[in-house]
Amino acid sequence: MRGIDTNVLVRYVAGDDARQTAVVERLMEQSSEAGQSFHVENDPLVRRSLDASRYGTGDFADYVIGEMCLAAACEDCITFDRGLKGAAGFTLLR
Repeated sequence: MRGIDTNVLVRYVAGDDARQTAVVERLMEQSSEAGQSFHVENDPLVRRSLDASRYGTGDFADYVIGEMCLAAACEDCITFDRGLKGAAGFTLLR
């Protein structure tokens, strides 16, 4: 079994960098041919984060952290990231 870094997974799902997406697709094909598969832990959280990063003002990692905070029943996620000002679930620390 092998782990996949978030940025590799995002390239595969988002397809936003042609060269890196092609590399990841080859990796996935090789894994499939070898009989390996992959499991995304907490898939709904990851998908919500990916959607938020596509349409929001923060990046994927920000939204993963925000979703983790919500899942832990936090009131909000406090951040210095001005790009998240006004984003649901985040409070800008000034």
